[in-house]
Amino acid sequence: MSDEPIAAPATAMPIAASEDTALPSRWARIRGWGDWAGENVFLCWAYVTIVMMVLAVVSVPIGIHAVGFSGALDLTPPDPVEFGAGKRVPVKEVGYLFALNWAPYSVLVIPLMMVFVIRLWRCMPETLRAVASAGVLRSEGLARLDPEQIASRWQALQRRCIGVFALIFVCVLAFMLYDWWDVVARPILFPDTLRGLALSDPSMEFDWSIACRYPEANVSCVADGVFGAVAYVLIAGLSTAIAFASCITAVLFVVYVCGVSGSRADRFHHVAMPCGGKDQRGGFEHFEAFFG
Repeated sequence: MSDEPIAAPATAMPIAASEDTALPSRWARIRGWGDWAGENVFLCWAYVTIVMMVLAVVSVPIGIHAVGFSGALDLTPPDPVEFGAGKRVPVKEVGYLFALNWAPYSVLVIPLMMVFVIRLWRCMPETLRAVASAGVLRSEGLARLDPEQIASRWQALQRRCIGVFALIFVCVLAFMLYDWWDVVARPILFPDTLRGLALSDPSMEFDWSIACRYPEANVSCVADGVFGAVAYVLIAGLSTAIAFASCITAVLFVVYVCGVSGSRADRFHHVAMPCGGKDQRGGFEHFEAFFG
């Protein structure tokens, strides 16, 4: 096979339309929400930031914003946590505002992560249209594929895979809720589960989430438990589930693009692709929105 570029037809060729191309009304509404989020990224960032800041502010009147843990537990009879050869635990700050993986992470990182996820979802169809318009996606006869139809076929594939995305989302959220029950709810409701535990026990976190079991902390168990449930759902649960589902969607997108563009790769070496006068990357600039 010659290495010379193969002349390809310049006109776009419609691909076979999928029977799933027409969006049902419920998916149209979901797309409408997604389109709104994509057009108002800054507002979405502001909303998420405000919610996380409110959560941090609420921790102050509850009394878990700053908590000193000395190893003493509110048990009868007392059963202080120890480490090493009978050494007592030095007083440690375990408050919500001082936990890097809670307050700072939720206020600074999660809003940026949501912006990244929104931009990722928004740029996938845009990337498909740009790549198809540049002539990168071709039929087996090397005719250009219609950009709108290739984007519609991707949306149809997303709908067929929505059950997988939902399952991933639910599994991650369920795991986080189980972790909340094991680490927060059970010690609050059944404090004797803390008896005999070492500070290094991997199944327990001696932090603000069970501050009501520290005798030196004046914290309501009801408020502590409810706040812990909300924090685990929003910070550990929803954000992680959205990130996992979006990551797998992005992988599926790359596989989809490579499958369309490489399905007949054995038929030719390379195709001359129009990429603009100053571009030196052979059309790869069309992927900048997705990978950026």
